[in-house]
Amino acid sequence: MNDIKYKIDPKEIFDLIIIGNITKDYLNNCSDFQLGGPSLYAGIAASKLGLKTLIISNHTLNKNYFDNFPLLNILNISTKSDTEFSINYINNQRKLELKNKAPKIELNLNNKIKTKMLMLAPVLNDFELSIKDYFEYDLSSLCIQGFLRNNINRGMIELIEDKYCLNFQGINIINCSSEEISKLSKENLFSNFVEYISVTYGPDGSSLIDQNNNVTKYKNYNSRLLTDPTGAGDVFALYMLVFYYRTNNINYAVEIANCAASFVVEDFGISSIPDLLSVEKRLNV
Repeated sequence: MNDIKYKIDPKEIFDLIIIGNITKDYLNNCSDFQLGGPSLYAGIAASKLGLKTLIISNHTLNKNYFDNFPLLNILNISTKSDTEFSINYINNQRKLELKNKAPKIELNLNNKIKTKMLMLAPVLNDFELSIKDYFEYDLSSLCIQGFLRNNINRGMIELIEDKYCLNFQGINIINCSSEEISKLSKENLFSNFVEYISVTYGPDGSSLIDQNNNVTKYKNYNSRLLTDPTGAGDVFALYMLVFYYRTNNINYAVEIANCAASFVVEDFGISSIPDLLSVEKRLNV
């Protein structure tokens, strides 16, 4: 393992740090991969918002893959292997098959790394949740999916119950889908001082649950076409975190997050991640 302390100036402060493995995704049995993973989708979206962003990941990819995103910094802890998925659509349902899994992300730090925002974005048990204790931050979010996935027969991925009652202390926002929230104990979430749980429902918009169990529903924004939902939830989570931090207005943060996600489904891969001008234009129509 390469020790992160030799690669980051402890005096350096980031706008956003995202933790989670960047993946190689093979779509519909194609022999060529495209880049993926929640951390990458969120990181590219953040870089398009002008944020100084660091992704901490394990992968074998060289820096040339990220040259188009100068504000996006990639810290590769281990280069032993990649997390790889085969993604196929059967009857409009996405099926994930694990082809290979990168090592867990492990840190060994003498000093905490400072960042305005921290986003935990595991794709498949990429790290221990306690990794957050290595960072000093103002606001944080967790995309829960990576802690609720299990590798079953022949690499097929399914959702499982949160049997371990994860310790969410220090997490402000939990992001999940309608399928994922059914695997969680809301009592455990809010007992750990989580402020909000956001739940996405694909084309049916999203909802927000606060600590008093109040539920607010939000409409979806119409996409030009529905091509591939991969990454939409990740971009939603990123926008929600950033605009809650910027405005302290949770309702606006969810609205603009819904709008940003509506672009991602319009094409395959990271090319569909929008810039802020496009999002604001659709938001105000």
